[in-house]
Amino acid sequence: MVRIILLWCLLAVAPARAQTVMNEAVQADKRPVVEKAMELTEAEARGFWPVYDAYQKDLGKIYDRRHKLIENYAEAYKQGPIPDAVARRLLAEALSIESAERSLKNGYIDKFSKVLPGAKVLRYMLIESKINSAVQYQIADGLPLPQ
Repeated sequence: MVRIILLWCLLAVAPARAQTVMNEAVQADKRPVVEKAMELTEAEARGFWPVYDAYQKDLGKIYDRRHKLIENYAEAYKQGPIPDAVARRLLAEALSIESAERSLKNGYIDKFSKVLPGAKVLRYMLIESKINSAVQYQIADGLPLPQ
């Protein structure tokens, strides 16, 4: 988890390479946590992991959008007070990203429900939420507030 947080900091310095490394680190760190916490049977695992991998790939696209938003915010912040139009555009994109993530999650709940019992789908979504919340907190903690 610490490695993920440190890599988010790199995004501002070397965006293209850091984004690739970040995506790889998130996957490398998350999968063992999910595997241990899920306690899947062999049959459940056969159905779960392909859906998990597809979900992570689709989440990666949302994370790329979030990264771009952070880059845009950082650029606007460096230039001084953020103009109203820029602030509104950044806010609209942030809300759009949240909506896309919610829609993606809803769609994958159906897919996970086809291969897992409801309690394990809930468990997975809670694990995913906890990991995402921890990463989001660290990102937010590092972002300066606009003047």
